Amino acid sequence: MSHPADGGGGSRSPKIDVGLAHAAQAEATAALRLLKMQTPERIKLGHKALQRWQGPHADQFRPRLSDTQSQATTLAGQLQSLIRQLQHAIDEAGSGGS
Repeated sequence: MSHPADGGGGSRSPKIDVGLAHAAQAEATAALRLLKMQTPERIKLGHKALQRWQGPHADQFRPRLSDTQSQATTLAGQLQSLIRQLQHAIDEAGSGGS
């Protein structure tokens, strides 16, 4: 969006590079696919390790495993949001921004 300090009125939508937006969307989609594919197995392996692992290192790992699972879920949501936002920007650019 143009900014009044830039000499713009602040009402026009910015122009986007649709090719770049498509490329970013493809990369975000690939990252999301990989995250969804790898996360369950890695969480499963972490829980399996904790079944017999004891001591201070296991005690440090346990909350980190939980945090990592939560972060993966958050990241997946953020990637989905980014993909939707990029699609919206692409659609807006294709319709002339109206």
